[in-house]
Amino acid sequence: AYKAAQEATAALNKNQGKQAIALLDKAIALQPQEGSFWELRGHGWKMQDNFSNADKAFTTAIAKNPDYFSPYLARGILRHELGQKSQGLADIRRSYEILPTPEASYYLGDAAMTEQQYAQAAAYFKQAAAAGGDLTQRAQQGLTSAQLQLQPELFLSAELSLSDQGYL
Repeated sequence: AYKAAQEATAALNKNQGKQAIALLDKAIALQPQEGSFWELRGHGWKMQDNFSNADKAFTTAIAKNPDYFSPYLARGILRHELGQKSQGLADIRRSYEILPTPEASYYLGDAAMTEQQYAQAAAYFKQAAAAGGDLTQRAQQGLTSAQLQLQPELFLSAELSLSDQGYL
């Protein structure tokens, strides 16, 4: 079962969602209670733009292991991307409660910006900036936006000078 799951992970890394799902079907047939197999299956379905099946797979993963952060995060991001923002954020918050991750921090920072909670947004974006890659860049942009709201004077520079006629 775990060998099939490893092969499925390799297939997902190559954007081969259909092959990954076939491998995960084998793994799940042998170990149906393993939540990580269901989560991987959700990623495979999402890769194929089958969002309904992806949501169901992530939900099953959560039911199999409700104390693990990752399927909450995956389902939350999926729902958020599909416009179900409140449901998505509830899952992302639950994921963050279990294990604060840079990705969860980014989405929570974005939500805090929408709610004009700029100090909270800045704190989340600082955490998210530790991720590296594309997420770091997006988090730094969010942090700059939050700081601009909190301390706009940091973004302005002014100095006094005298004109040739002696005026300020």
